[in-house]
Amino acid sequence: MSKLLIVGSEVEALLAIKHFESCATVEKLYHLPTETGPEPVFCAESYELPGSSLPRVCELLDTWGKQVLHLDLPSLIKPSGEVAGKKREVFARGLKVSRTTITDDGVCATFSDGSEVLCDGVVFADGWQSQCRAFWNKPMKKPSDPDEVQCWRFTIPNVLSLRSYQFRWAAAKSVELMPLSGEELSVALRFKSPYGGDLSVAELRELFGEFGSDMTALLENPDEISYHQETKAGWGVFIPAPGCYAIGRAALPTRSLWAFDWLSRFTVAQLGVLCEQLEAGSLNGPSFEAQSSESLTEFANAESFLRHHLHSEGVFLRLARSVLLKLLPASLWKNALRKRLLAHHGKS
Repeated sequence: MSKLLIVGSEVEALLAIKHFESCATVEKLYHLPTETGPEPVFCAESYELPGSSLPRVCELLDTWGKQVLHLDLPSLIKPSGEVAGKKREVFARGLKVSRTTITDDGVCATFSDGSEVLCDGVVFADGWQSQCRAFWNKPMKKPSDPDEVQCWRFTIPNVLSLRSYQFRWAAAKSVELMPLSGEELSVALRFKSPYGGDLSVAELRELFGEFGSDMTALLENPDEISYHQETKAGWGVFIPAPGCYAIGRAALPTRSLWAFDWLSRFTVAQLGVLCEQLEAGSLNGPSFEAQSSESLTEFANAESFLRHHLHSEGVFLRLARSVLLKLLPASLWKNALRKRLLAHHGKS
């Protein structure tokens, strides 16, 4: 029987708890919640995760606000509260894993307050800013990426009264609008360029001014604006250290644009590997890394394609019609739209 430590409060951590709770060979789960605010993630309904579940519709609009594509979405989950579970012991929020040590009895995780826990593996499920960054045992090379994107994110009141997830784009630019619970709107502004930085509100308003009066409203009085670069997600999954396993966003050496439910499906594939290994007798780091990297390939290719074409010139429908049908799960497409795209393709 195994004992595992799960680090994180993101959707990946909820998925991990759900999967390991149902694993017969897991005797106990230790859970270390993190202080960072969980990011919303699209996740299939079948996972039944706690938290808010808002837009179920995605609209892709051009610069002038004309709808080009309309998709049904999985649930958007923003984790909230604790997950009930009979196998869990929860540690104080705010602690961090300062080091891990392999012993004869398993993996000893030492926390920032000096306390320790002995387990069979540490699962980092704490998102892009994962604590496991301190435990990488391989060099993290930044890949060459001609489609590198500068991204600015902030949350404001839902001044546009949106109820659908919207993605508006123009040449080299896009605006992502995600309505959240509590009448809030998550905004991501993307600029396809190797150059960027912490631009002022006035500079952002000028850069994205072609999207019209909505940008004036969105940038009227935003709170703190975070900035990062998005690059391709094709450089494999790394094992942080012996006895440690990173899943979902924590496993990726670069930040990238993951859409629809790709992230949750990738995480579930990783968790499936860990559960199979536990049922077979013990965790195997190299095997987990190899299988995770294999699962990542499909989603990384889709991510790279989507990010490239959402920031390309020309009509998105013409560029993407045939490839999107192959990359996206069939369940995301309405039958009418599928027929429309196929008919359009046949006339080309």
